[in-house]
Amino acid sequence: METATKRADDDMSWPEVGRLGLRYLKIPLALLILEMIYWFLTQPSNTLAVIQTAEAYLWHNLTELIFGPGASEYSTHQGWWTRVDLIHPNFPDGRIALFVGDECAGIHEMLFISTLVMLT
Repeated sequence: METATKRADDDMSWPEVGRLGLRYLKIPLALLILEMIYWFLTQPSNTLAVIQTAEAYLWHNLTELIFGPGASEYSTHQGWWTRVDLIHPNFPDGRIALFVGDECAGIHEMLFISTLVMLT
């Protein structure tokens, strides 16, 4: 009967386990650093206003193209052209106002996915 303390020849040594662990810790560390950069980038409101207005403009035009003229209105929110009102008689009060904010501009997701791709 073999004892449980005997080490197999193909087992990893503790230094190898440590090196492997450090390699895997690079991914969450890089994502954490990226998250902090993104947080500082978007801390004041409308720091990504150019991207926000482009997305709202694209959203409005695609809605008009798909659902026809008069299906949406492109308007301002706090001085920026970042609001799209979707218009339909079944909506409450006939419209739903949508605001493209800096948190929902898709930048966070693009940075996150790009970082994961670069790390693999």
